Amino acid sequence: MFVFRQFVTCFRHYTLKIKSAESASWKTLRSSHSYRLAEGSHQDILIGFRYFLKAVKLIAKKPPQFPDKASIALFKGNASYQVELDYLAVLGEEQPELMVSREDLACATTFSQKLTILFTVLLTSPMLIMLSLVSPKRATYASMQSDLVECMLLDFLRKKSGVKQLWMFDSYEKDCNFISLVLMKRGCHVVRIPSSNIITPYYHHVVCSEFIFTASFQPEEQQQLKENWYVSSMRNLPPFNVSALLHAPRTLAEDSENTIGFISSGVWRRKERGEMASGYGEFESEDLLIDTLSNLLKKRPELNLLIYLHPCEKASPELFAGAMKEYSKHFPEGRFQILDRETPSLQAFHLCNVAVSVYSSANIERLFLGLKTLYFPACFEKNVYADTGLEIISPSSSDQLIELLEAALPMSNSKFFTEFHLEAYRGFGLPSHLQFKS
Repeated sequence: MFVFRQFVTCFRHYTLKIKSAESASWKTLRSSHSYRLAEGSHQDILIGFRYFLKAVKLIAKKPPQFPDKASIALFKGNASYQVELDYLAVLGEEQPELMVSREDLACATTFSQKLTILFTVLLTSPMLIMLSLVSPKRATYASMQSDLVECMLLDFLRKKSGVKQLWMFDSYEKDCNFISLVLMKRGCHVVRIPSSNIITPYYHHVVCSEFIFTASFQPEEQQQLKENWYVSSMRNLPPFNVSALLHAPRTLAEDSENTIGFISSGVWRRKERGEMASGYGEFESEDLLIDTLSNLLKKRPELNLLIYLHPCEKASPELFAGAMKEYSKHFPEGRFQILDRETPSLQAFHLCNVAVSVYSSANIERLFLGLKTLYFPACFEKNVYADTGLEIISPSSSDQLIELLEAALPMSNSKFFTEFHLEAYRGFGLPSHLQFKS
């Protein structure tokens, strides 16, 4: 019942307006945004009952095989761990013996554990279902049922395997603070590590033992957010793909002087599959970016466009064909290309002179390599790059973007980084034992 008691404590602290890690955990638990929630789920009147069934099914689910002893564990959203394991290995971090994803969270193996979880669900679900019926945040309260069960299952696994340290990747979900709080109170050292994107939308409140920055602007963002951070220590590390980045080409390819790179976030595909936007205006910004680049190509016949697809746009040949069809609606025939499915974006950064995206970890990888890069948060409700080194390369209108692109195209990478004071981004967080290959 430990997790249930923490759940109640978090609710109490939040209700009484006590400034604490518990209050921060509850505040993020009740966030209306989650990538695990489909667009329109807040309008589903029956969603509280659907999540009750999901929580019960989690209890009955057969657990996978996990090692009996593991002092270090890795936790993330899906069961694909190789990038993260390679990342920790190249940095010289001690390797996790246990890997677990949300898909695997069915760790109750004894009758007493299953009974404890079932009792907790029966105790909390009536209130959460009622809130899901009357609140505009229906899906938020409904999903707390499975959030609570997953946290209990992870805590059981921690105890069974003897986990002392947890690396938490994909830690932007609304329950991550609560999970961190519970495990920390159990004596576990929780390390949260974000991708190299802006942290403001998803890390406004943070609870953990240690937080890793993977982009130079993130510590600057943290200064604006620190009032709501409950973190013992912080440090800098390079982007996830550091091993590949150290060997990536950095010299502009021949005949690429007039090529602009568009690093896509796959907004058309996210809309197609009903993904919920964060509410910051990223979908609208990418739509405007596409229109702006399309207009620029029409006005400047010597320019070409190379599109770097998001993984969600090229996960299958059918999706890749769908992306080609989608972008053909926007860009002049013969004036754009899409990077093939098999080539990682970072291995083809040298095929464009300057790249632009709304926000993308690929942008930070380019800056890490010392390559010209622009952001376009034009429709963001709040300028998330304000007071960071990226503000100067983040135009807020189509006209400003075109002006900045035209200024950047003839510049060398070195001059661009000097002109826009971006030297801190080149090789950010790189440990002394790692070096770029010439």
